[in-house]
Amino acid sequence: MVSAVSDADRVERLLDAWSRVLDETLDALAGIVEDLGDDGVNAVPDVPGINSVFALVTHLNGVMGFWGESVIGGGDVPRDRDAEFRATGTADEALGVIAALRDGWPRWWRLGLEVGVADAAKAGRGSRDPAGTTAEWVAAHVLRDLTQHLGHAEITRDVLRAHPGITRP
Repeated sequence: MVSAVSDADRVERLLDAWSRVLDETLDALAGIVEDLGDDGVNAVPDVPGINSVFALVTHLNGVMGFWGESVIGGGDVPRDRDAEFRATGTADEALGVIAALRDGWPRWWRLGLEVGVADAAKAGRGSRDPAGTTAEWVAAHVLRDLTQHLGHAEITRDVLRAHPGITRP
């Protein structure tokens, strides 16, 4: 027998599932930052298209802030995407950003599920159908970006470990 799930229960189940995947992904990203330390977190292998782990963390902060604050919340988060990929800092700063993402994103996700998306038009190039942008779509989109860039961070770490001398300035 299948039991009915209330809307409130469904929201809590979605929040729980998404938060668990978010935590697992951010734990893995934090582990990479800790492994690399201050020097490694800013290192950029001399391989086309690879970014430093610090830059990836900064970019994820921009991504998640934009989709949460601007699209779901209706605020205005200006971004300089190019600057995100040039960012440098310490491992502790990167870990602080990761902690803020872990603490802040569930609030936006809950708001989106409870009241919807405040400004779907801001979804722009990120969504093929901005008018049809839902909180569920935003969460899936953010999770895709988060896991994609975790993969990039893993590749960067692996290249740095295998070839420590091939970084570019």
